[in-house]
Amino acid sequence: MQVSCNKQHQRHGQQGGAVESDETLRRSCPRSLSLYSPQHRTPEAALSRWSSASVDADVYGDGGVVREVEKHVAALLGKPAAVFMPTGTMAQQIALRVHADRRASRRVVFHPLCHIERNEERALEHLHGLLGCPVGAEDRLLRLADLQSVIEPIAALVLELPQRMIGAQLPSWPELVVQTSWARDRGAAVHLDGARLWEAQPFYGRPHAEIADLFDTVYVSFYKGLGGIGGCALAGPEEDIEQARVWRTRHGGLMYAMWPYGRWSPRTLTTARAATPASQARCPREPTSCGCGISTRQPWGPMRSRCKAPSRRRSCRRSRSTERQWRAASPQSAKATSTRSPRQRRRCT
Repeated sequence: MQVSCNKQHQRHGQQGGAVESDETLRRSCPRSLSLYSPQHRTPEAALSRWSSASVDADVYGDGGVVREVEKHVAALLGKPAAVFMPTGTMAQQIALRVHADRRASRRVVFHPLCHIERNEERALEHLHGLLGCPVGAEDRLLRLADLQSVIEPIAALVLELPQRMIGAQLPSWPELVVQTSWARDRGAAVHLDGARLWEAQPFYGRPHAEIADLFDTVYVSFYKGLGGIGGCALAGPEEDIEQARVWRTRHGGLMYAMWPYGRWSPRTLTTARAATPASQARCPREPTSCGCGISTRQPWGPMRSRCKAPSRRRSCRRSRSTERQWRAASPQSAKATSTRSPRQRRRCT
């Protein structure tokens, strides 16, 4: 999201002039809420960065920069091992399948607006026979009381940091601890959707490894906030990661050469650790906000824990309203939603 360009766009439209397309504005905007502006994500920019340094290639994910990335992520998150994955959707499905295979239950609990529920076409059920179980209300963060209402055995609890679709809200550290403890006390695994963990980490003021220690497995993205062209990593215990490698092959994710995706990950991960405290020191005490709970501090602003201000609450409501309008305008989406069985539509209790 480009804050300054959006305001410029609105002013231009109000004055009656020709309004540029959103894509044109996005490409021309020099400011971004992530570390890299759109100009740094073009094919030309990527090729320029590649040509400026040597690359050790992998062969089917073995060796080279890919293995270097896996070791780097494992060390950064304090996990025994990590595996490179082409997409986060693949990584999370595989992680939850591995956790479920080690337990008697096939039930996975998560927030009703998490990525697994809203953006993955119910792949958990169709590909792995797992039962997705949304709990809590859509317009707020998951609470311990919501989890305590679940009476069936579960295989895993998924937490998304931050909760993107409700304004990038984050739970407090004590709340995070009690929720992960609740799952472990029930013999369930805890998985972190940490696609935006790089931006969320400053909010807690704790090392990445300390945050990751609350979870059995952690997924992190290399293009959200880091400027890569794609790819991600799944970190966790060695036995889980070895199983994840097998499932990566079964998913068709073991490509002959994955080095283009992993080439800049070590550098950007190092940049993330170095840039975070420095950017916080440069930020004003009361940063402006885009209205959705994400600070516009550049380039690594801490995220807010709640949408407290009226303007932010209105923005969150607008986001939900926009989604409802999109669903109403999309016959295929509406049909897919209406044809879900009662079991699929019901909340987990």
